[in-house]
Amino acid sequence: MGCDLGKKKYECIGKQSAECVFYERKLPEYSKLKDDSCVVTAETTEELYELFGELKKNFDLSNVKKGCLEFDSDKETVVDLLNKMIEKLCNHETSKGGEKSTLSISDIKITNDLDLSCLEDRCGNKIKSLSDLLQALVDKVCKIYEGGGLLK
Repeated sequence: MGCDLGKKKYECIGKQSAECVFYERKLPEYSKLKDDSCVVTAETTEELYELFGELKKNFDLSNVKKGCLEFDSDKETVVDLLNKMIEKLCNHETSKGGEKSTLSISDIKITNDLDLSCLEDRCGNKIKSLSDLLQALVDKVCKIYEGGGLLK
């Protein structure tokens, strides 16, 4: 592959090392070199490669846990993933016949992480949802108040 001698860079006299070519343009505010008085192109190139490497690492989706989203980490971008998340969230909000709805506390199931052996719902059944748990706690507090167990 030969050089296109019509380009501006080939009008210069001989080859120069990037360490010997001063960068004569304004550097952006985010550049760590912006306050240096003698910046050479080798430094700007190195900084750009570092920035690009960080961007590339932070936009890599290969280690993202997919959960309930379906996406191809090799083909889709972070923007694609964010759009899918927004769409899923919006679909959840309007899942009940097109009208906006919110997640009911009775829809939130209780896991086995809590020892609820001393609590039951009003019918004597096992606590199964956050709604059941909150109501059982309210009922217990009311019984304590009614019995004079707490100062009013």
